[in-house]
Amino acid sequence: MKTRPFMRAAALAAALLMCGCATDISGKLPPLTEPSAVSTTAPATTAKTKKTTTTTTVTTTVTTSETTTETTTAETTPEPETLTETISVQTDSSEPMNEVYKNYTFTEEDKEFISKCVFVGDSICMGLKTYEVLPATQVLAKGNVAARSIFEYTFKLNGSEMSLLSALVDLRPEYVVFSMGMNDVNITSEQKYCENYDDLMSQVQTFLPDAKLIVLSITPITYSETGKLFTYPQNIDSFNAAIEEYLSTKENWTFCDVSHEMKNSMNMLKSLYLGSPDGVHLTRSAYDAILYQLCERFVHGKIYNAAGELVEETAETTTTAGTSSSGTSKNNDDDNITPHFVDE
Repeated sequence: MKTRPFMRAAALAAALLMCGCATDISGKLPPLTEPSAVSTTAPATTAKTKKTTTTTTVTTTVTTSETTTETTTAETTPEPETLTETISVQTDSSEPMNEVYKNYTFTEEDKEFISKCVFVGDSICMGLKTYEVLPATQVLAKGNVAARSIFEYTFKLNGSEMSLLSALVDLRPEYVVFSMGMNDVNITSEQKYCENYDDLMSQVQTFLPDAKLIVLSITPITYSETGKLFTYPQNIDSFNAAIEEYLSTKENWTFCDVSHEMKNSMNMLKSLYLGSPDGVHLTRSAYDAILYQLCERFVHGKIYNAAGELVEETAETTTTAGTSSSGTSKNNDDDNITPHFVDE
């Protein structure tokens, strides 16, 4: 007797399943239906049958379907990848998951100082403009910018694309604040990073001899939504330590650590400051933390180390208006609105 083709195919599939060789297609399946969608269809089935004896049966079927959905979801969820075995925990169990956001109150002296600054940097620095924390004319930033490549880019100022030096000459700020380095840590060495910054700042100082130049620390990172790290946190710490030491011998060039306020106990970016799935870019509130620390250093003369410990408090400040007796302060009252520096 001849076997029809479809019967032969069915027999072959059955044999594969029995020996465990069937192809796994779970990754090709569409997303599982949410339990709420299942519950919505159940009454329609009951209404069509209109048999009191089947209502219980339908309810049982829905419950079983919901249980199966939950089990399948748990089995198909992939474990997040990590770079090394030593960095394998994504959350710090000792730190509350609902981290409290600290609002920051800025004094008039703080605002005066910030108004005298122009920020130069990469896509992280660009958040100051994107979130409208500062006017666009105070932020010369672009994605992919690095200390090693910044002169390859132009920056938009008052509707025109300009080189960095031309834009700074037009603006003539009292303070130039550099915020970059994330695009350097995976490509160059700490020594070359410092040399590139030296070249950048030397050229800026030539065109703006009276300006004070400030380098902000590279901001911390955390895991991406796929469980990966952009770089090792210790790499960022190493680059920050290198540029801090390098600038310590330079006149009018200063390093400012803004990262300690943004880190959790695992030396990673706090969850409330994470603004994108990549584990790198920041929320609006992160820029308040950055500006707060900048004002602490240059308005109120407070110098913190990488651990966030106050190591020095100088009497001299940068503003002519004098230092407020209260200084820059944090406010834990969630009802207070964090001030914007953008003109209303």
